[in-house]
Amino acid sequence: MNIASLSMAASLTIMAVILIRLLFIHVLPKKTFMLLWGIVIFRLLIPVSIPSRLSIWNIIDAIPAALQKEAAVAANLPAIGITEAAATIPFNNPVVPMVKIPEAVTETGINASSYSAVVSSQKSSPAGLSFLFWLWLAGAIACGVFFIFPHLRWRNIYKTALPMDNNFLRQWKTGHPLKRSLCIKQSDLVDSPLTYGIFKPVILLPKNLDWRAEKRLSYILTHEYIHIRRFDILWKWILAITLAVHWFNPLVWVMFMLANRDMELYCDETVVQKYIGYSGDSVKTGYALTLVSLVEKQNQWISLYANFSRNVVEERVVSIMKIRKFSYVAVLSAILLICCITMVFATGKTLPPAMNDNDAVLTDATGNFIRVSGGSYLMGPVEDFGYGYPMEIQHEVSISSFYLAKSRVTQGEYREVMGINPVTSKDDDKKPAEQVSWFDALEFCNRLSMREGLMPAYTINGDTVTWDTNANGYRLPTEAEWEFAARAGTSIAFPDDGTHPWGFISMPGMISEWCWDWFESYTSEAQINPAGAVTGTYRIIRGGHWPCGGRSGACTIRNYSLPTVEAPLIGFRLAYSSK
Repeated sequence: MNIASLSMAASLTIMAVILIRLLFIHVLPKKTFMLLWGIVIFRLLIPVSIPSRLSIWNIIDAIPAALQKEAAVAANLPAIGITEAAATIPFNNPVVPMVKIPEAVTETGINASSYSAVVSSQKSSPAGLSFLFWLWLAGAIACGVFFIFPHLRWRNIYKTALPMDNNFLRQWKTGHPLKRSLCIKQSDLVDSPLTYGIFKPVILLPKNLDWRAEKRLSYILTHEYIHIRRFDILWKWILAITLAVHWFNPLVWVMFMLANRDMELYCDETVVQKYIGYSGDSVKTGYALTLVSLVEKQNQWISLYANFSRNVVEERVVSIMKIRKFSYVAVLSAILLICCITMVFATGKTLPPAMNDNDAVLTDATGNFIRVSGGSYLMGPVEDFGYGYPMEIQHEVSISSFYLAKSRVTQGEYREVMGINPVTSKDDDKKPAEQVSWFDALEFCNRLSMREGLMPAYTINGDTVTWDTNANGYRLPTEAEWEFAARAGTSIAFPDDGTHPWGFISMPGMISEWCWDWFESYTSEAQINPAGAVTGTYRIIRGGHWPCGGRSGACTIRNYSLPTVEAPLIGFRLAYSSK
C-alpha cells in the first residue's frame, strides 16, 4: 500500500471525525476526539489494513457491483460457457479510445525492430515515471523545513531562559508529581507560557507574568502540566510528521488544525475537571479570563511546543464554560462511537473467500482453467538480458491461490462474446485473439462474466476502471500472478521449454499478454498480492513475442504500453479468484 492509497483510505475517516466533532464537540468528553484523531493518524502512517465486514469500503465496492448485477439480470443474458457453441449475440463494440497502429505494422507481417519501437516508444524514462515521487518528496521536505527551522531557532532562545524557584513553585510541584524531572524557567523573549522537552520537560513562563496572582499562576502551571503529563509535545511531532508525509491531501491539513485545537480543548477540560472542580461558573470564568489575557499577548507561532495557543479563542472559552461532569451515558456513548468509527472507517474491505478444489465454474468442466496454489517467490529478473531490458529489483512477493486459463483467449472465443474478430488479416478461430486493447480485454471479461451469471470484476467509466476484488467474475491476472504461474515454482527465466511444468500453454515467447497493473518500477519491499500502482500511464504486458527474439520471452521480462493500443501480438488470458 503506497502513500496515495493510505491517504485516500484515511480521507473517509477524517471526514467522519470532522462530522462527529461538529455535532458532538460540547456533548462528549474531549478525550473522545483525541482518540479518534489517533485512529486517523494510525490509518495515515501504518500501511496495515485490517479486514472487516463492517468496513465502509465493502459498501462502496458493493454499489457498482450491485448496479452491474441488476444490469446483467435486466439484459437476460444466457449463462453459457466460453467453449460452448452458441449463436452470435449482437453486442455493441466497446467504447474505448483507439490508437492507430503505425506503419511498422502491415497486413502481411511485422518488422521486429520496428514493432519493438511501436510498443516501447511510449515508455517514459525513469525520471519521468518518478515525477510524482519527486514532487511528493519536494513537498515533504518543504513541510519539514517549515516545522524544523523555527524549532531550531526557538531552541537557541530557550537556552537563555533562567530557572525559577520559590515557595509557591515548590508547593505547586509537591501537589503535581511527575516521574520525569520538571523544570520551571522564565524568559523575556516569550510572551505566553509554553512547554518544551519530552524526557526533560520545561515549563517556560514570560518574565512579565504577575507573580502575585497565585490563583492565575496555578491555572497556567496546571495547564502546562497536563500537556507534559500526556506527552502532547510528542503528539505534536507525530502530527507534523503526518502532515509532511500527506501534505498533498487537503483533509490532512484540516486534521492537523483540528487535532491541535482538540489537544487544547482536552487540556482545558482536564484542568477544570481534575484540578479546579465544578464549583460554579466563577472558577470557569477565572480560568477562561486567564486564557484570554495570555493569548492576547501572543504574537509568535510555535508549532512543536505546547502552549496557551490563540487558535480559535472563542471556541475554547465556550468549551470551558460548557464543561460539566459527564454522565455514564455520555462516557458509554463515546466508547461506542470510537468502536463504531474504528470498525467502519479504520478497517479495510473483507478478503475474498479462500478457494478450494470444489469451486466450480462452467468452463472448468472442459479443463480450461488451472488452479494455482498460493505461495511466495522472489519476483524480478534472475539475470540481466540487456538489449534495452532494464534490470529490475528482486523482491519477495506472496500470492493467494487463484485460477488461470491454460491458454490465451482465442479469436473464436472473442468473436462469440464480443461479436467481432479483432484480427482481420489472419482469421482463425483456434489462434489467439490479438490486436486487442487493455480496455477491450476488460470489456470481454465483464461480458463473459454476465453471460455466465457471475459478478463482473470491473466497473468501467470512460477511462476510469475500478476492480472489485470481491467479484467472482473473470479478470486479467496481476503481473505478480502471471509471473508466479509462468515460473511454475522455479527460479529460472525460461521454465517453459516446450511443456510447461504446470500445464499452461505458451506463456512466454508467442504473443504478449495484458496484465491488470499500471507500470511502476519495483521496490525492494516485500508485498502481498500486489496489484501495481494506483494510477499511471502504461499497463503491463508480459510474455514476450517471437519477433523480438527469445530473450523477450523470459518470464521475468516486463513490457508496457498505453491501454488503448490495439497492436498485433498483444492478447490476453483470463483469471478468476473464486466462485
